[in-house]
Amino acid sequence: MINKIDLINAFRPSVAKHILTCYKAFEYEYTEEDTPPNEYAEKGIKLHKISEDLYNNPKLKIDNTFTKDDINLVKGYVYYIKSIADENADIAEVEKKVYLEKLSPYFYKDKYGTIDFVAIKNKKLHIVDLKTGRTNVIIKDNYQLYIYAYLAYCEYKNNYNINNIRVAIYQYNRERYIDLKVDELITFIQNNIIVHLDNVFIATSLPSTVQLTCKWCKGKAICKEYLDNLSLF
Repeated sequence: MINKIDLINAFRPSVAKHILTCYKAFEYEYTEEDTPPNEYAEKGIKLHKISEDLYNNPKLKIDNTFTKDDINLVKGYVYYIKSIADENADIAEVEKKVYLEKLSPYFYKDKYGTIDFVAIKNKKLHIVDLKTGRTNVIIKDNYQLYIYAYLAYCEYKNNYNINNIRVAIYQYNRERYIDLKVDELITFIQNNIIVHLDNVFIATSLPSTVQLTCKWCKGKAICKEYLDNLSLF
């Protein structure tokens, strides 16, 4: 029998929407082995690291093994977040760790996610996510970004006056963002994240739900519902 505490701690913000709308996927996230990162994932990891280094050291020379598009993406992203992290910013951090225990008491104390960039400026909390892939990422109701915004808000709210929140994605050398009221964010997290985490913990069985994100599920090779509906993909 699966230990429910261990199961809950299989949660990752990057796959939150998929595993919280299909509880069986949550179990697969825990029981199935991680697949090795493909070349695109590896490149994304490297570009995030270079972005962090360039932010901290503007004179850094970027390795010429990257394409011109990749270099322009990194430089454009750093320029964008630097424009937020000016003298008017109360705080500004890259690769900021935020701890998931604020979402659920079932998370281990050291369970965390990483925000690419976070800042507070003019009573606004800024969350920026660098996307290095070509697939267009939707910001509205984005589980991963809203989780990061909520965790950052919980960490900073007692020390800073935060009136609203801007969640942004930097991709294709341009930024896209959505502004949220604090109450909007809290309501979304309560209704779409916290309730489902509680349901996973108390569930006696975990049902499957066929959805487009099944193609990224760790359990698709053994999931009957997915295999019975391959025509949808």
